[in-house]
Formats: sequence, C-alpha cells, structure tokens
Amino acid sequence: MEDILYLVISHENFCVYTCTTHLISANALASSSIDCWVRAVTPFLNNFTKFKSKKEFYENVWKNDKRSGQLVLVDPSLVSELWLLNREIIKRRQELFDIWEIHTTNALLRVETTKWVAFSAVANIELKLCKPDQNIYSPIIEEYAHISGRPIEQVYDELNLKIETENITKFRITALAEKFKDMINQATTLEEFDKIKTQMFIEFWGNAET
Repeated sequence: MEDILYLVISHENFCVYTCTTHLISANALASSSIDCWVRAVTPFLNNFTKFKSKKEFYENVWKNDKRSGQLVLVDPSLVSELWLLNREIIKRRQELFDIWEIHTTNALLRVETTKWVAFSAVANIELKLCKPDQNIYSPIIEEYAHISGRPIEQVYDELNLKIETENITKFRITALAEKFKDMINQATTLEEFDKIKTQMFIEFWGNAET
C-alpha cells in the first residue's frame, strides 16, 4: 500500500538506512545484516511526506526516536563515515530489489492461467482424493469434467499435468528470487550491481517460461 512506508533502521544508532513502499524488499534488505530491522509507518507519523521524496530523504539523516516514536533529523556529523557508506550501499541494493521484485512478480504472473488464484491449490487437493485406477473421482473433479464437456479421465490427466508444470515453474522462480536476493545483499560496488541487474533480466526471463 502506498499509504505505508517500511523503514530499514540501524540497530547501531537507530538511524534510518532507507525506506520503501514494498515490505518484501524491506525484509530482503534487512536480511542482509543483523544490524537492520524494519518498521512500518503511516501518514499519521511526522515527516512522512519527506520520506516519500527520495531526494529529500537522502539529503538528510533521519533517526527513529525511541521515546516518542517519531522520526527526527540528525546532524550528519553525529553518524560515522562507515554508517553513511553502508547507507549508500543499502540505497543501491534497494534500487536493485525494486527491479528484483518486479521480475519475480511478472514471472509468477506468467504462470497464472485462471482468474481464481486458489484454483491450483484446490484442484491439487481434489486430485489427491481421486483413484483413477479404480475409476473414483471427487465430486468437484466430476463436476469440472461435466461442465467442460470432456471425459473425466482426460480432465484428471490434464489437471495433474497443469498443476505439476505450474509448481515446477513457481519453485524455479522462487529459487531464482532467493539466489538474487543473496547476490544483491552481498554486492557493494557499482560493477557488481550492474552485473546482477543484467543477470537478473536474462535468468528471470529465460527461466520463467511455462
């Protein structure tokens, strides 16, 4: 939701490394270091609009005040050069994670073939209730075959193949997402970031075929 921002905050000094509207990306960033934790904030919090401006956000240093829970400006001289360097690295990682999340989402969308997102999960449960060698099929599978006007044996085989193929593809995409999450969280140089960006495009679109 655009009305919620997720802050990646440093345990070291409670200053904010970065912010994003994507919880998955925020958690992916925080997983790179035990120094980070994630906090969700809403427009009711002070300075919320300033956090939505990347330019204004990175021109300053913001701190999560432990007592008030508010976000306050901090003199940059009060944070270490190492912390500022880490913030710049995390900023670049976040830019890559935005792309990572888009690739993952789009690749998974290509697998979906029905409007009902729970179709495959429900169909898988119903298929397990069937015993085709004994000509026993669940009422839902029988109804599906009847409405589609096809032999139930054919419907059973097609659904089995469809779900197996979808599951294999979704597992592959999820494995790619985990692979690149680790790669992004280990990258520190512009050369590494550019290489990962290119590699993500090639592997996601080369491996997301159904």
